[in-house]
Amino acid sequence: FTPSSHYFFLRKTCKDLPIYFPSSQFRTTTMSEAEVDTGAPVEDKKYQTYALNVDPDQDDKATEIKLCNFSRPHMRAFHCSWWCFFIAFFIWFAIAPLLSEIGPDLGISKKEIWTSSVVSVAGTITMRFILGPLCDKYGARVLFTAVLCCCAIPTA
Repeated sequence: FTPSSHYFFLRKTCKDLPIYFPSSQFRTTTMSEAEVDTGAPVEDKKYQTYALNVDPDQDDKATEIKLCNFSRPHMRAFHCSWWCFFIAFFIWFAIAPLLSEIGPDLGISKKEIWTSSVVSVAGTITMRFILGPLCDKYGARVLFTAVLCCCAIPTA
């Protein structure tokens, strides 16, 4: 017998006995009927049932998205993130349609309005370079919250 054939011989003949694997610590496992019949190990699943429809051929990836279901933390995080992004986007671009009314009240010229638009785009590009590595280090949630809180003060 070679070691591998001896192992498979024992697997087929001693299906209910625990199998000991050589390692620094012994661990035991019993084989299921499917493993004994096919000779191939059966994949262990993390969960036996799911709240969503899943595809077992693709590592139990979801085949549907329940957008209105807030019971799962993934959907709550999804909805909070798009809502925060919408608010930030709305606040950032809300000034553009109001410039015709705000400009004369503040006494700024068309050149100053154009300059402020260029500076805001340049500031966005600069902040992306600054926040990119910080997001890698601290996480996007922390920085997104900090930026929204800091930018809410002058826009409120």
